[in-house]
Amino acid sequence: MTLLEQCQIWNDNDEYQKIIDAIEAVPAEERTPELDSELARAYNNAADVGDRELFEKAIALLKPHEAYFAGDHKWNFRMGYAYYYLDQEGPALHYFEQALAARPGDRDTQGLIDDCRSRLAFPRFRKNFRTRTVEAWVAFQREEGDLRRLLDREDRQAAGEELVARCQEILHTAFADVAFELGFNGEKYELILSPEGDKAKLFELVYFCRRAPASILEHWNICVGRQTSRGFSLKLGDCEVSGKDVQVWVEKREEREAALTLYCEKLLPVLAEDEGRA
Repeated sequence: MTLLEQCQIWNDNDEYQKIIDAIEAVPAEERTPELDSELARAYNNAADVGDRELFEKAIALLKPHEAYFAGDHKWNFRMGYAYYYLDQEGPALHYFEQALAARPGDRDTQGLIDDCRSRLAFPRFRKNFRTRTVEAWVAFQREEGDLRRLLDREDRQAAGEELVARCQEILHTAFADVAFELGFNGEKYELILSPEGDKAKLFELVYFCRRAPASILEHWNICVGRQTSRGFSLKLGDCEVSGKDVQVWVEKREEREAALTLYCEKLLPVLAEDEGRA
């Protein structure tokens, strides 16, 4: 019996955690698209309504295989299902419609399409972005002392998951989905928000940053996108590399893509010993 066949038996018995444990035990680089899709289905089925993390993990697993599963009912249904329970009816509708096209007449898919259209036509009450922004900053103000203490820990890597999870929970008050980085620049703590190339999201992020309370800005820089860093350098043992030590060539590829080629003579000895570190 193959792992996929065993997963189908577990799924029929509602034993979703067994599927998750078995597939997660397979290294990510060794998993096939079919295994990733099966794991995503288990995340979807194991999640409770409002359990954002599992639905987001399902989407992250499925998205890289979009071309591979083009026209596939199951893949599109699983994507739509995750977005549906993240209260993102627009993307959910798109994937459910693709799923129905692959399996015309499927009653479950049609029912979810009808519900998405109903929600989009008559949206449920939701706080506006201005109100959500205020509430997010109130939550950040309440938690920022703990965030600073986590950033100050010597074993920051060990505290990384808690740090990201706590900040993510705060930001989800305002945003359905947001990319961010946390750090300390030697003078202030930093929260860097990224629109990830989405111009519509950029306006929301700028609005959000401009409404950060003055009390937070005493300790934090809140910005959209990484800012210029004067005198920045990296240390690798006895080797210190600054921007002036690196030559960069930029080659335009497609409309929204560029290739970078970098050369640093100082790193040649490191390259010979440990390519990954260089």
